[in-house]
Amino acid sequence: QTQNPNLQPPAPACLLLPQLHNMSEVAPGRKWQLVTAGAVLGAVAAVGLAHLWIPSVCIRHIKRPKASHRKVHVYLVDLTFGSKEDREKFRQWYKGLADRVYANEVSTCLSYDMSFDIDDEKRAIIFERYVSKAALDGPHQASIKAHIESAGPSGVTIVESVNRSFTETNAGFMDR
Repeated sequence: QTQNPNLQPPAPACLLLPQLHNMSEVAPGRKWQLVTAGAVLGAVAAVGLAHLWIPSVCIRHIKRPKASHRKVHVYLVDLTFGSKEDREKFRQWYKGLADRVYANEVSTCLSYDMSFDIDDEKRAIIFERYVSKAALDGPHQASIKAHIESAGPSGVTIVESVNRSFTETNAGFMDR
């Protein structure tokens, strides 16, 4: 093969940055800047090379499951209250229940949150996710019973409550 006579070998760093060749002539503050810049460039190069040579260390190549659990049981409670005030009073009561669920259902309840309807101030949903339907039927019911015994009933008018059960398909994702 013939080499292109116009191509030059890469220049050493001391030729590109003459300050690096004789550091004794560089001002003390400038030395720190040059050393820091060199360290940063070295780190960037190391990460880039690691990405090329060992892709498993790159976060983009690490394969993690899109779902934390398979066959998660989802329970959706669609609530209609008598008034906006009843919805807010229930939210305050529910906050105590949610705290109890968070503390006592660590290994069984994955999500438990209340959301307000943006178009109807009397409506809300409670979105619940459990590792299994048995977790909803067992530990969660015990949490509700204990909360009612300690805090009393919510004391609000719920005009309608529609409860639905689902099983996640794991075709999408719930968090990142």
